[in-house]
Order: sequence, then C-alpha cells, then structure tokens
Amino acid sequence: MTKVTFEEKYYPAVKETVYKTKLSNGLTVSLLPKQDFNEVYGIVTVQFGSVDATYTSLGKGLRHHPAGIAHFLEHKLFERENSEDIMAAFTRLGADSNAFTSFTKTSYLFSTIDHLLENLDLLDELV
Repeated sequence: MTKVTFEEKYYPAVKETVYKTKLSNGLTVSLLPKQDFNEVYGIVTVQFGSVDATYTSLGKGLRHHPAGIAHFLEHKLFERENSEDIMAAFTRLGADSNAFTSFTKTSYLFSTIDHLLENLDLLDELV
C-alpha cells in the first residue's frame, strides 16, 4: 500500500478542516472528518459535464460527441457487466447511492453508516 500525505486546510468561517492529496494517477482526494456523525459520504467527481460534447483529446485532435453524452454515460456506468444495476449492490450494503451531471462535471456518490470499505470498492468500479 502506498503512503499518501494530506495537505491540511482550515476554514475558520465554518470551523472545518479539509485534508487533500493528489494521487499518482491524478485523482484528487478530499477528506472532511466530522465528529459525532455516524453517516459517511463518498463521492467521485470527473471534470466532464453537459457542455463537454466537443473537446481536444491528446494525440487525437478535436473530438465531437452527441449532446447529452455525459448524462448518458452517467447512467451507463451504473450497469455492471452481469446486467446488475450497481445501485442494487450499494443497497445490499445498506447505502444510498446516486449520480448527477452538471454543466462541467459528473459525480457518483453514496452515503452509509456501515460497510465503508465495501462501498468504496463499489464506487471505485465507477471510475
């Protein structure tokens, strides 16, 4: 297992500390520990939203996709290879899950009070 170092940033206006790191694969991880909370949230956000139908791809030039591709992919990622909807797997682990697409990003999330590591593994399947 690789050890990661988190940068700590305190926000005095809301009296919260956020810990951030960037992994070797470019993924940014942010942690916001909350005392006296039982529920845990996990969220993965990619910088690809509804306005990203046309973009420049490294080595491939300008790429065009149909309008709505980000929202379409949001739904397709919930389908597992065995035809099971991954939301059912989250539910079996006692978690709520959802996703949303904005103009500039798409996010996949869950909340749970138990089975954190198993739910993180499911979230990892979506990436």
